Formats: sequence, C-alpha cells, structure tokens
Amino acid sequence: MNPSRKPRVLLVLHNGGGPVELHTRSLAEGVKDDIEQFMLKPDDQMLELWKHQNEQWEIVQRWERDRSWDIRRARDPQIKAVTEQVLRERNIDLVHVQHLRGHTLDVLEVPRSLGVPVVLSVHDHYLACPSYQLLDQSWQQCRGTCTPGEGSCQLGTWFDGSVPLKHRFVHLWRRENASALAGVDRIVVPDPVTDAQLREVYPDLDRIEVAATTYDTGRPRVVCRFPAGDEPVRLVALGGLPATRGLGAIYAALGAADGQLTVDVLGELGSAVMSRHTYEAGQPYLRRHGDVDRAQLAPTLASIRPTFAVVWPMWDDPSAQGVIDAWAHGIPVVVPDRGAPAVLVREYGGGVVVDADPTRNDGALLAEAALHYGRNRSAYDRLAARASVPAPYWPAAAAAAWVERYQRLIEASSMATIT
Repeated sequence: MNPSRKPRVLLVLHNGGGPVELHTRSLAEGVKDDIEQFMLKPDDQMLELWKHQNEQWEIVQRWERDRSWDIRRARDPQIKAVTEQVLRERNIDLVHVQHLRGHTLDVLEVPRSLGVPVVLSVHDHYLACPSYQLLDQSWQQCRGTCTPGEGSCQLGTWFDGSVPLKHRFVHLWRRENASALAGVDRIVVPDPVTDAQLREVYPDLDRIEVAATTYDTGRPRVVCRFPAGDEPVRLVALGGLPATRGLGAIYAALGAADGQLTVDVLGELGSAVMSRHTYEAGQPYLRRHGDVDRAQLAPTLASIRPTFAVVWPMWDDPSAQGVIDAWAHGIPVVVPDRGAPAVLVREYGGGVVVDADPTRNDGALLAEAALHYGRNRSAYDRLAARASVPAPYWPAAAAAAWVERYQRLIEASSMATIT
C-alpha cells in the first residue's frame, strides 16, 4: 500500500437491499474520512463498480454479464477477470465481502492470489445453505443439518427451485465454500449464536471474530407509550410481517389476546390476516402502514406511540436491525429466544425474551409476555429505561472499529509480502 494515500477497500455486495445494504452504506459513511471505498454489485445483466465520492456513491464502471448468475456455478471466468481487473486497476488494498449472492467464489479467491487480504461479514446463514434462513418445508429450523424426509426448503424468489437443495446440493455447496473460506483472513459474525453455527458447519475455520453489526438510525427519540386505562397494548412490527418474521405468531397472539393487543405493521404484510381480527366497533386489530422509508420512520413511530416493538424471526436471525431501530426510538422489544435479537436483549435489557415452550405456540407466549409487561407500569418502565442503542452499536464506534480492523489486516498482509 502507498502510505501517502488512504487505504482502498473494495466492498462486495449483493443486490438484495435490506439490512445488508443498510449496514454497508452506514459503515461506508462512517469510515469515509479514513478509507477510500469502492463497491462491486451484481444484477441479472450487469456487474457494476461504484465509488464513494462527492458525498455519495457513483457508478464508475460496468460490465455486461456473459451469462446469468447461477447458484450452481461456484466459479465464473468473467467474474474472476472482473475481480482481478478491479483489484489491479484500482490498487485495492483490502476486499470486504458483505454478501456473496450474485457473485462466485472468485471474489474470495482472486484477492488471495494477488496478496490482497479479505474480510468476510456474515449477515445470514447463506454460507451454510442457500436457503439462508435454515427453514425446511414445514418451517422447522434445521440449524444447518437437514431435517429428515424430502421437501423443498423455504427459499427466496431468486433461488432456482429446480436445484435439489435438501440432502443433496447443500453438501456440494459447503465443500466448495470450505475451499474458498480457507483463504479468508477474517470472518466477522454479529453474535455468538451465528459464530457457533458457522463453526459447526465449517469446523476448520479459525479466524472468526464477533463484532456489532450497526445501522444508521438517524436522530434518536423516545416514542413508546404505556397504555392508559383499558387501552390495548400496541405492538409495532418493523420491517414488515412476512411468514418468516412471525406472521403466524402475531396472528395467534391477536387471537389469544381477545382484543387486548393491536399490531401496526410497517412494510410487507401477509395477505391472510387483515380480515380475520376486528374490534367489535369495526376497528382492525392489525393495521398496515405500507412501506415506510427510513426518513419517515421516526414520525411514523411517533404517530403510532407503540408499547413494544415485536421482532419475531422464525429462525436464528443474525440481523438485529429491528431491535436497534426500536431502541433508537426508545421502544422496548419483545423477541423470541432465537438469534441476534435474543442475544442483544439478554445482554443489554430493553425488552423481553420469550423462552421457547414446545407445548405452547409462539403466539400465546408472545401475547402473554406483551400483556404481562404492558399491564404492569413499574415493570414496563424498567424495560423502557434500558431501551437505547448500546455503545458498541453506535455507528461512530463501529466505524472506528472497522477502520482499525482494515488497517490491521492491510498491515499484516504488507508484512507478509515483505518477509
């Protein structure tokens, strides 16, 4: 690396948006004064190289794909050539892979061949299985070991359903990944649960580090509200309510609460719920606000004044974005004992972790917890007092940690090259 300039980092990202892109852009904003940044993003027809300059991301180069991306193709001559071209022409000092979807393992292997260090962030379970949420055909969480019997696992719309994933392709997938991961300098996971699951799938990995995954939450403000009198306990579901994020549990909770709960949904909503639960007066138990962009999140939450945010993944979700967003607005959360949301609440408070009970459904447990704390003012106030973003998750703190991590890996690579 030339010491007279900033280190140059290439971010490798999928085109799926969501928490991965939100985290990447938040991180990029935080490190911009210390790091010169490029971003390689795919779509169906193009590969695009972006550069962070003039206080924004700008496209600086495009390549038309020779062929569409296929998850069965672990390596691709064009992606290999593009990766090498970018590394050489832009004098990249480090590659930070945020997600591999839409790319091939070349983005991990080419840097190694050129002596460029690679750090890989883990945001879901894509390395373990392309299903990435590890939910089988019956919505049972496999945790990386295929459940008995045949079936089609819960897959994103981007996945080719003709690929025989369960019991078959997943094993080839892991063999190919293991080879490429062996050369990665650092793998960063968001919580100990994800760390343990990744090590179970890839027992030979030894360069894993746990670090906070942060998001720009804007200007924090407290908008939670304890119900007055016999008002219902108001829940808000941030980021939508598809089946994978607790649609069934919310449906069951509304039924179990007998009018004492309401749910406001920000984003996607499963279609089967809206007409099923209504107040006697005709007001819905469940109200959808539509897609709310982040600039409108604070005023929307202020208009709702929820008692709790419900963050209810059906799998061990490594993303805690819903919890962080809730805490940024002073809202305590109700979460299941799964993944990063439970890890954060157990460590910092600011909410309730609902323990799993195999003899009862999630919805009844959710309703019980929300109503217990939503009807007990002193207990609720203790939760609300701790509903704030912890220091390690502040964007500035996380950015400083990443700058140090980048510099450490680049320096180690430079020393290895010299020796």
